[in-house]
Amino acid sequence: MDSLTAQFLMACEQFVGVRRPLVEDLASALDVPPQELFYLWMERRGGTGNQTK
Repeated sequence: MDSLTAQFLMACEQFVGVRRPLVEDLASALDVPPQELFYLWMERRGGTGNQTK
């Protein structure tokens, strides 16, 4: 394995180690617990998802 490939793989490993799931970031931005994010979205959407327009 060449040096560039090794550096790339190390960078990928570091990135994966520090990334956070999108749900956590969205919940934090909206100041709600992550497990409540879906319900908040549905509330703001104004329905259960079974409506047709």
